[in-house]
Amino acid sequence: MAILLPSEYDASYFDGRFQATRHNAGYGEYKRWERDGSEYWKDKAADWVNNLALSGKKVLDIGCAKGFLVKDLRDAGVDAWGIDVSSYAISEAEEGISPYLQVADARLLSTLGYTRNEFDILITSRFLECLTNAEIVAFNTASSFIAKKQVHLITPTGKINSDFYNTKTAQEWRDSFSWPKGTVIAPYNDEDNFLTK
Repeated sequence: MAILLPSEYDASYFDGRFQATRHNAGYGEYKRWERDGSEYWKDKAADWVNNLALSGKKVLDIGCAKGFLVKDLRDAGVDAWGIDVSSYAISEAEEGISPYLQVADARLLSTLGYTRNEFDILITSRFLECLTNAEIVAFNTASSFIAKKQVHLITPTGKINSDFYNTKTAQEWRDSFSWPKGTVIAPYNDEDNFLTK
């Protein structure tokens, strides 16, 4: 897959079915949705709170999109914040959550003014797959500075590979890039089976 430019994470990427031209790598509509009688993002936030003991912690969600998880984490008592490269996605955030979201390129994390250990946990979901190996090395260094712990939810090789341009097995992700001790790298949607390095 071709590497997307930050400017390409626009309305055509997140809400393509409403646009004259739909981005070929994005969503028809990025929204809240019901699943098995409950709301997906609220369930995801509850899983994170329980599995990562996030209650009362300060958390940074990298690639937060429209901020659904940030809002639901905050509603659950987490001091959650989010950044995303998409000004469109951030502009579509629900009412009241915008002060906790920032338009920023996570590849430039070290330039955003965060202090050492400002966050208890930094979380990414399907984000590492969108970086080159060199960008991951720099991101890891910056993340290790601003967060006491990193959690990365990834899509391992063999699942939806065409959606990403940096694919590895879960074990390859864990064995690469000199992650700090305690870093969690687990398959997306498998948070209840987190594996720690």
